[in-house]
Amino acid sequence: MYLKRISEQVKRRLLGGNPSSDVKIDDREIQLHIVQAINRLLKAETFSMHESYGMSSIPHTLLATYTVDVDDYTSDEVVTSQVTNFSATGYSNTWVDANGNAWVDQFGNAWLFGGSDITIEWSLVSGSNYLITVSNIEYNTGESYVDLINFYGNVPVSGTFGIASEANNIPKNFYKGAITNFTALPTSFSFNYNLSLVSNAIAEVQADVAPTGAILTNQPSNTESEFFTNFTSTTYTITNASLGCLTLPAQPVSLPDNMGIWSVYSDPLDPFIPLPVHGVGLMNRITHTNLANAFDNVNTYRIENNKKLVFNQLSSALPDQLTVQLAIVDVEVLGELDLLPVPADMEEQVIVSTLQLLGANISTDNVNNENPVT
Repeated sequence: MYLKRISEQVKRRLLGGNPSSDVKIDDREIQLHIVQAINRLLKAETFSMHESYGMSSIPHTLLATYTVDVDDYTSDEVVTSQVTNFSATGYSNTWVDANGNAWVDQFGNAWLFGGSDITIEWSLVSGSNYLITVSNIEYNTGESYVDLINFYGNVPVSGTFGIASEANNIPKNFYKGAITNFTALPTSFSFNYNLSLVSNAIAEVQADVAPTGAILTNQPSNTESEFFTNFTSTTYTITNASLGCLTLPAQPVSLPDNMGIWSVYSDPLDPFIPLPVHGVGLMNRITHTNLANAFDNVNTYRIENNKKLVFNQLSSALPDQLTVQLAIVDVEVLGELDLLPVPADMEEQVIVSTLQLLGANISTDNVNNENPVT
């Protein structure tokens, strides 16, 4: 059954077999309605026959195959961070209670911990530029301020430099891109810090140094003595790793469990596994059983909206194109002499259904085609 032949049959019935009828209708419009009728009938067959017999399949004639390009799902940057420490002190202090008495165990041994007290001073120089000075630093045996200079020098401009302390009343995390004139001496170091340059940092860095900015803004000058354990730096790595996705070339017939998207594959023997969006969230939260990371080594996809599939693999790890099979008879890919994807026993049903779709849109032929008798 070819599209052109069945289109001609529909047109003859529509015009009542009268070739001189003045009713105008475009052949392409008839063909569009034929395809609509076929999709409706095959969907009905899926529910009336396949579903009723418990078959989780669709009529094979309803499948259309496409080759689709794989795109990047998002161009958003992926940011990862790595923290490095420089332990500048090996001195031990004793845990004490509120009265200043040392905590001891049952044998009278005191509880010791590493760290020492430092003095941090900050003052507003001008505008948003501050002078930060840290003093009373005691280094480990064999270490000196030279090691601190080397540690600071390895902090990338896009990262942060900080003082590890439990105190929340001191500025202790700084964006290196806002630091100038870093100078270190045997027991102290100082630098200028320009708050207006923090806006140049990535969002993650801005969040890390925001408490420092708030302290400097609310209290432009102060001196505090606080306990600290070491210096820290955080390096941020920015990549454009993106998940793969594809846009459906056509809208499939609506079927239960999204069966309208019948298969997505590069290798037909190893198709991608469809996952409901709630299932993806559930699997991502399983960490305590053997199901943790169960889908890391298999190809899956989720349906984001009515036209986009998002894969669990990076686009760089996927082929440039994938094969997609949809439950649809697509008029855009059918030629007039293409074989229609319907069984022979449905031909009459297709014609009748098409006539029903067209009936409401066809006007009556009111032109008198008879020649006058003279």
